Amino acid sequence: MCGFVSAGLVKKKSFLFIIAILYTLTGCSDSLPDVISASGTVVFDYSSPDTYPQIRLAVFVETASDARRATQIKAVCRSNNYEWITDNLLVLGSDNRQWTGYTNFVCPTLQSIPSGPYDLYYTDAADRTVQTDFLVSYPEALVTAKAADVLTIMGDNKQELLAANLSDGTLIYYGPRKPEWKTDTDIWNALTLAQTIRVCWTNEKQSVVCMMIPSERPGSGQNTGL
Repeated sequence: MCGFVSAGLVKKKSFLFIIAILYTLTGCSDSLPDVISASGTVVFDYSSPDTYPQIRLAVFVETASDARRATQIKAVCRSNNYEWITDNLLVLGSDNRQWTGYTNFVCPTLQSIPSGPYDLYYTDAADRTVQTDFLVSYPEALVTAKAADVLTIMGDNKQELLAANLSDGTLIYYGPRKPEWKTDTDIWNALTLAQTIRVCWTNEKQSVVCMMIPSERPGSGQNTGL
């Protein structure tokens, strides 16, 4: 736990104050990364009714230490020793929780994301690495499924979410339909800045997300149905 020192309490002891601050900052930077858990989600991205999905793996690490100090994560599949490494990390926070991760790990052409256990290596700015693990699990039938097949493959326990994006692709909403959203028009009126909205189907553990064909804002001349 890192502490904070009030300068107002030590006006006559500035030298001791500086020493205390240096000690505090050193203690913060030298502490080991505190990883709570890691998770992997396989994303199936559908762009049209007639094409197979683009498939990628999103990996996120929840930390108790400052997620902004993360510099690299590496995911290693135990079954075949595939490795994915990135320093292009995304940091997220919500309700006093924080995550860092990456959303676009992919396999070579004609290969799918392996299911099973993975090891995760998390490195911080002090070049300290800690290890944890996570599990990848998804219906294998999705690999060769088209958009029309998703609902059947996902089964009775599927959950619907909506993803709304600006014209530049920035995500501005990701969550369930709200009770007051009775029609597609209600959704578009509520998400006034959204240019595209996608229905996403996930499972209870959110280990898989199927992002359906994007719907464009009405008036664009493109697909507008949700």
